[in-house]
This record gives sequence, C-alpha cells and structure tokens, in this order.
Amino acid sequence: MEELTLSPRAPARPAGNARPEPAAWALPPVERFNGRAANDAEVEPVVLDDIPRWVVVVVGAVFAAALGALLGGALSV
Repeated sequence: MEELTLSPRAPARPAGNARPEPAAWALPPVERFNGRAANDAEVEPVVLDDIPRWVVVVVGAVFAAALGALLGGALSV
C-alpha cells in the first residue's frame, strides 16, 4: 500500500501582529432619488356604501366558520 504524504498548509492568518488593511471604499452617494410617491395619480376611492351591512356580516361569518373548520381540522391531525 502506498504511503500518504501531505504538503504543508499555508497559515490561515498572517504571522505576528500584522493585520490586513481595511477596505478603502465607501458607498457611492445617492443622486437619483426622486421624492415623489410612485402612486401619486388621482384615484377615486372605492365606496362600499352600496353593499348592505347584513351582507358584510354574513360573508364575515361564513369566512370565520370556514377558517375555524380548517384550523380545527388541521389541529386534530
């Protein structure tokens, strides 16, 4: 069987108190900033006054019941 020989490894850190120089760069200045909002166009707000209140309550109750059934089924597994 062949004898295993390893080459000497280079030290991971510089010898002595020598420290590497810090990076000599800084972030570039930001000159392209535009202060306007991206969605500054005039948009008419959606008015939900056309929907009766009982529809909102029924839809919320159905959603809560479905979510409760799904959560209860997941927790029972």
